[in-house]
Amino acid sequence: MVAQSACNICVNNERVMSERFDEVPPAKDAVDIDEAYLDQQTGGDRELAREIIGLYRDQVRQQYAVITGRGELRARSDAAHTLKGSSRAIGAWKVAAIVEDIEGALADPATPELEMLFQRFDAALNAADTAMRAILAARPL
Repeated sequence: MVAQSACNICVNNERVMSERFDEVPPAKDAVDIDEAYLDQQTGGDRELAREIIGLYRDQVRQQYAVITGRGELRARSDAAHTLKGSSRAIGAWKVAAIVEDIEGALADPATPELEMLFQRFDAALNAADTAMRAILAARPL
């Protein structure tokens, strides 16, 4: 029997989301934000979903500069790993998949595909942000 690991995200010391690592995430061409998954993770709580989206958007802004910067490789890889987990937690499958590829490519920063991955990262983040804004607009408080 395989033990199931979980990573919990807490807001105000309350468990609000969990991600089971023994599950295979959807394909890289999945929707920009999986709204059904987000609803499942938040129990359909609109206010909580809005808060989680806000926290995720803040984290994207913070981690993006580190990931795409020229800083220490370990810090860049750690930032990519963090954003990968956060993206999976809210159903941002495309972003998660691309950040996972970036995390692997940072093991060899001279890899020629890193710049192409950053371009895909930008496109996925823009699409996810558009999807998040649409979700927020459709969920007024």
